[in-house]
Amino acid sequence: MSVTGFLIRIIFLLLPGIIASSLFRLLRGRNPRKDWEDYLEIIVFAVFSYGLYGIFIWLLSLVFSGIPDFVFFDVLLDEEQKLNPTEVFGAAATGVIISFIATYIHTHKWINRVGQKLKVTRHFGDEDVWSFFHNVESPSFSWVLVRDHRLDLIYYGTVSVYSDSEKQRELIMKDVQVYSNDSGNHLYNVPFLYFARQPDDLSLEIPVVSPPSVQHSETRGAPNVRSKKTNRKPR
Repeated sequence: MSVTGFLIRIIFLLLPGIIASSLFRLLRGRNPRKDWEDYLEIIVFAVFSYGLYGIFIWLLSLVFSGIPDFVFFDVLLDEEQKLNPTEVFGAAATGVIISFIATYIHTHKWINRVGQKLKVTRHFGDEDVWSFFHNVESPSFSWVLVRDHRLDLIYYGTVSVYSDSEKQRELIMKDVQVYSNDSGNHLYNVPFLYFARQPDDLSLEIPVVSPPSVQHSETRGAPNVRSKKTNRKPR
């Protein structure tokens, strides 16, 4: 087999892993990683995709006759074995499902939670505290107060979108009330607000008062808060 033919064969075999890995990174956000970690992730996704698809084909063969044999592992071991395009595309579809499952596990920190239950780790599973803060599942975290130290302003509202941790801190907030950080006086309201700052320019805090009591009062000063700063280093 020529080098070109071998490379084409490898690309087709890894296609399910490439699709699953790309979708996984799109769903969870892009984090700085080494090249070998990306390659390993593609291989792992490819193996799981073919493995689960092979189990599916085996179960079908127990119920229906005439189901073609699963030849992926034969293709790996025997270069004379021809690729089965149906297997490649079937495994690619399986990889899409696996990427959603993997994203759900990653988002809800199942592996780290199990490790914490077993007392083998104290890490929370996010890249840094910025990501951890925005992934906390709690009703009290719906409304946040952002102190903009650069402009000496306070933004009070809900976070709709936030940037990945390796970039500057970008936020899109909605139903925002803007206050003076110095005096606490209410300045104005906006339905949506986008801003980008360096990590040290922002502090994110959780209000002690309930959002409605603040939302319907435009003359009251900024609410009392308990601080949740996000520019500290993770464990």
